[in-house]
Amino acid sequence: PEQFINPPEETDATVTQLNPGAWVQADVGLFERVRLVPALRLDGFAWWVRSRIDDAGLEVADPALARAHAWTLSPKAAVEVTLVEAWRAYFSYGRGFRSPQVRGIDDGDVAPIGKADTLELGTHVFRVSWLDLRAAGFATFVANEIVFDHVAGGFGATGSTRRLGGELVAEARPVRWLRVEADVSYADGRYTATGAPIPYA
Repeated sequence: PEQFINPPEETDATVTQLNPGAWVQADVGLFERVRLVPALRLDGFAWWVRSRIDDAGLEVADPALARAHAWTLSPKAAVEVTLVEAWRAYFSYGRGFRSPQVRGIDDGDVAPIGKADTLELGTHVFRVSWLDLRAAGFATFVANEIVFDHVAGGFGATGSTRRLGGELVAEARPVRWLRVEADVSYADGRYTATGAPIPYA
């Protein structure tokens, strides 16, 4: 079900946000033609919000301080295989995230983090005379799609979605000082439960 936040007509708040992050990555040569690159990222969030106008749009004489926090772990990995000289194929996986709207958090809240997992399979032909060619297919799965509602004037979680698509890139360097690139991509984004298209995607 759609859950949109209806913000007041005016806002007057002091917001402090802290977002520390740390990551670790390795580059491992398994065989002569195979590279494995695993990685892991940890992000934390903390918010301090003092709002001087309530949801009804009335001024608050002594606004309380609302605190919230969140953290997320994002694994990533890539495998690259050199098929022959100047031709390689790769497979990658990664998790991304989106932090929540500050105006939607409550005091003591563990704020929800929107997460997305992406798989990509591609190939790259490079250093062939003056031409590079790349092709890739991808699939992205979002746990809870965040969509802007123009009527409510806010963002809301609308359910899980998936995006399927591909990309073709051709890069030419006919002379040393000139690079020309053509990039064509296609994506089809839909809600997993209903198959309906994702607004604005």
